[in-house]
Amino acid sequence: MLVAPLICSKMMNHTDEKETLSKQSEVNVRLEMEIQNQTQKIIDMEHKHSESIDSMKRSMMLESLDMIKKLLSQRDTMCDECHKGVYHTLKEEITKHTFFLRQISWEFGVVFGA
Repeated sequence: MLVAPLICSKMMNHTDEKETLSKQSEVNVRLEMEIQNQTQKIIDMEHKHSESIDSMKRSMMLESLDMIKKLLSQRDTMCDECHKGVYHTLKEEITKHTFFLRQISWEFGVVFGA
């Protein structure tokens, strides 16, 4: 008579263990999916930052090139002293742009000008 309740009790314990393992598996699957989602979000953000930095680099380079073209087109009408002043101003602007790009690149972990 004692054997039947004991067998029944062991079967219930086994069922409880299966349910516990099943619940743990569900939790693990949800955690893995959440980790994958967060990882993808991080990758997407890094890609956006990289695109933004590249866009800023292009914009600043184009601004610098436009400035150079403008100055070169005016070069014939300038005296040497004016030309030297404009050259130094242009050099300072390009230095500022380069510094700004390096600072942004460093903040986002992108190598610039290496």
